[in-house]
Amino acid sequence: MPTTEPVVITNHVTDSDFLVSACLLALASNVDAKTHLAACRHALRQLGELVLSPVFINECQKKADGIIVPAYHNQMAVLILTHPMPTQALAKLAKQLEQANGRASQTKPLVTLDVDLLAVKAQTQVTSSDTTWTAIGNSWLALARRLPLANYDQYGLTQLPLPYPSDFSDLLTQST
Repeated sequence: MPTTEPVVITNHVTDSDFLVSACLLALASNVDAKTHLAACRHALRQLGELVLSPVFINECQKKADGIIVPAYHNQMAVLILTHPMPTQALAKLAKQLEQANGRASQTKPLVTLDVDLLAVKAQTQVTSSDTTWTAIGNSWLALARRLPLANYDQYGLTQLPLPYPSDFSDLLTQST
């Protein structure tokens, strides 16, 4: 059963971490999607303002091994945090939300909730040689290992309300 309990976040920042004021998340579910996405959105709203794309559905897919993957319900979310938090805390939050909604590590192709951190808006300028992040737009940093974005994530970006599609236009053309 999904939970809507708030997640406790600490503001301890390490050398490889930095404070962010907003983040871009990709939300997805293919098991009781309406329930799990709603629980996730509710939990995220406890942390700040949530700007959402409409939910869009990817068709069922048949994998090479014959397994049929149920249709995914996807949604892009920009979370503007009430209180800045470290990037590592955001990554931990994503995993906590997944687990709170019944996600186990080896459940694919059935996924109750997937919360992927795609980009963050640094509260201050980040000057690091760390290749984890790639600069995009005005003070936004994309998680490099997620580039290039999957087609469904690119589509979701274009469905966010203004001004966000232009904020993330670099992600629509970014390559690894």
